[in-house]
Amino acid sequence: RIHGGLGIMLDDIVAGIMAGIALFLVAKYAGWMS
Repeated sequence: RIHGGLGIMLDDIVAGIMAGIALFLVAKYAGWMS
């Protein structure tokens, strides 16, 4: 893990992307199921 401002920023970006993909997939599956 990279320590410092840039490392924290990259971690936040990656976490945001992962959360966005997860929410997108959940919404997609919910849409298909209903």
